[in-house]
Amino acid sequence: MVSNGQKYAAGEGGAALGPLLAAAGVPPAGPLSPLAGDGSSRRFFRFTTQDGRRLVAVLPPRADARGLAEARSTVEIGRHLRRCGAPVPAIVACNLEAGLVVFEDLGDRHLAAWIKGRTAEEVRDCYRRVVRILVDMQVRAAPGMEKVFCHEGPRYDRRVMLERESGYFVAAFVRDYCGVQPPAGVAEELARLAHACARLPAAFFLHRDFQSRNIMIADNGQPWIIDFQAGRLGPPAYDLAALVRDPYVNLDLRLRYELVDLAGELLAESARARGGRGVAWRGWAETDAFLLPALQRNLQVVAALAFLGAQRKRPGFLPHLPRAVALLAELLTMRLPGRFPLLAGLVAQLAEIVEERRP
Repeated sequence: MVSNGQKYAAGEGGAALGPLLAAAGVPPAGPLSPLAGDGSSRRFFRFTTQDGRRLVAVLPPRADARGLAEARSTVEIGRHLRRCGAPVPAIVACNLEAGLVVFEDLGDRHLAAWIKGRTAEEVRDCYRRVVRILVDMQVRAAPGMEKVFCHEGPRYDRRVMLERESGYFVAAFVRDYCGVQPPAGVAEELARLAHACARLPAAFFLHRDFQSRNIMIADNGQPWIIDFQAGRLGPPAYDLAALVRDPYVNLDLRLRYELVDLAGELLAESARARGGRGVAWRGWAETDAFLLPALQRNLQVVAALAFLGAQRKRPGFLPHLPRAVALLAELLTMRLPGRFPLLAGLVAQLAEIVEERRP
């Protein structure tokens, strides 16, 4: 028997991942092909088993407590979502002592790539289908989440908003990327935003990164959801905003509104079916219930693009930063005018810096 450290060292670069996979019951029939992990620091390997199955093995970046906890979350949340009928990849095998998780292989075509060359109607139909999947997952997967291990915490709360989103935005984007010291009052505005957002209804499953690169499209057009290991309970608007205000895809403005309205109707139907009135979700596109989580999400996205592109030196992220900042400015000036004036002024200033550095 090998120790956890030996198991992890064996997996470096996939050199001795084969024995781990064989011990997990999925022996590879040939070489392991490393895959790019987009924004993730986890390590991915595609392989074919001896019985012909195409699978993907995932290992944490390090065999520390955080990496192993993330692997456990991946398995528990993934199995929970499958039980709830969500279209997520099957977990074929795992070894949580080594942080190994093995999924069925969904291919390489995510939604952002799929829409290229598609007609407007094809894009509309696909996105409407994805929104129906999202709302169904948000509603059906929420019950039972209290029993599921969530390595980043069971709820999307003020701490997450202030530390992992608005604080991340100030540190990674404002200070590090743009080299600007924010006005003192910005911190108070961000705290006020988090306080207001934390008071919204939040008894829904939250994926927390529900954007086009985490939605795979099968050959038959079926969307599949990946990268759900940060799941928890939270407000339904957050994931919807991640989808319709996605910097990787330039969605038509009318379609964005249509999708938000569709989600509101589906949430209202679900509320009525459970004995509620459902009124809160109708016409919510211009209410705090949608706009505040959308703003929180936009702050996180801008921070992540700046950090991954500039600090992690991953070139595929910075080209999308100008659009993410433009979406943030739109929210602050057109959808929430006067609500966060210091933040709006800061973003307008930083938008000029981003444009000057546009790749």
